[in-house]
Amino acid sequence: MLKLYWVFAALLLIRVPCHAQDQPLLVLKGVVVDDSTGEGLSSATIGYPRNGVNTMSNEDGGFIFKIRQGAAGDSIQISHVGYKAVTLSARRKNGDNLVIRLRRKPIQLSDVVVNAIDPLDIIRKAMDRIPDNYPNSPYLLDGFYRLTTKYDNRIIGLSEAVFQIFGRDYSTQSQQFRLIKSRIDKDWNAFGWNGITKIRRPEGIIAVDLVGRIHKAPVLGDTEMPAHEFSYLGIIDYEGREAYEIGFDQKSDVQKAYHRGTIIIDKETHAFLSITRTLSPRGIQYWKIKSKADRAALYSAQMIDTKYGDSVVVTYRRYGGKYYLRHYYRYTSGRLSGGRDSSQIDLNPYFTETNYLVTRVDTDGVQPFPDSTLMNKRTPIERHASYARTSDKFWENYNLIEASFNVDSVTSDIRRRNMKRPNLP
Repeated sequence: MLKLYWVFAALLLIRVPCHAQDQPLLVLKGVVVDDSTGEGLSSATIGYPRNGVNTMSNEDGGFIFKIRQGAAGDSIQISHVGYKAVTLSARRKNGDNLVIRLRRKPIQLSDVVVNAIDPLDIIRKAMDRIPDNYPNSPYLLDGFYRLTTKYDNRIIGLSEAVFQIFGRDYSTQSQQFRLIKSRIDKDWNAFGWNGITKIRRPEGIIAVDLVGRIHKAPVLGDTEMPAHEFSYLGIIDYEGREAYEIGFDQKSDVQKAYHRGTIIIDKETHAFLSITRTLSPRGIQYWKIKSKADRAALYSAQMIDTKYGDSVVVTYRRYGGKYYLRHYYRYTSGRLSGGRDSSQIDLNPYFTETNYLVTRVDTDGVQPFPDSTLMNKRTPIERHASYARTSDKFWENYNLIEASFNVDSVTSDIRRRNMKRPNLP
């Protein structure tokens, strides 16, 4: 029965007509580079605008983009903040390796009187416009995430998943989560054989949409906003649209660990486009576990490394006149603990990267998920993961962010290190 459930869920991942599902995938591979320097551009969007399908380039500019061949008569758009977008015909050979060169776009901005603009007024107007700018009718998001944990210059944990989120409106409280497929590999030696590993829960993935829980969000929420000071930085060009750039930092007299960073807000619609934050140097001294004797904290191995901090980027994109979550990125660090004894703490930090990408937005007659297909929002996704030995075939039908490392080599290396542990999952 369990196997039948996962088969049923997988068939529902791509909501397209039956005849379209029968059409083979057109797989395009390539790299997005700066035309003048030849350097790869990370976080470039490779999209099929007509039906909301997209992917993103990795840190080296590499990408893999998959669309149904029935859509091959349309155009694919490649865009990046600060660059002129490029449009290509989708009529290409399967497996084409493309080099997409983007040129920096001259900035032509309207004149603005800086002294007349209060950053808090812009932020409050953006918050007031949330019901207008974000969805107020049902939608479906296809998503992918990759969670990697690195220690001593090697990957010791890799977790990936594809899933769907249904929402009735922009509020995260209305959202349902359905897991389609997931896999995990981890170095049991590095994690002390006790099963500790970084995990993601559906409630955590849903919560990254800051707009959907704006009054409880970091920096902009009712609790944290009074602890920060905001500054107007000017008008920037954001993917062809003028946008306000606002900086923030925690107030110097606040004795708690908060953030600094930037907020990008569309000038015309006042929609939130991007929120970037990291731990503020003003408060990082307060980001500490008070007692090393706190066994629960040691056992969780979630201690933040104050030297390297915690960084988050959340971006949104427009589709059909509304704005939807586009991408969530988090980079953080911590300490590994082999057990409840504080003497087993490894003083070297581990580093974790999370990439969550919405690969499709669908608003055409979507319906809530059947209760039988929903996943408990507090259950770790990794609990349902398989220990897959292959990469390309495992995700061959799904859009994702191409890994900047060879996934097969990493998983093989992890398994070799795990050979001494009997009865691996």
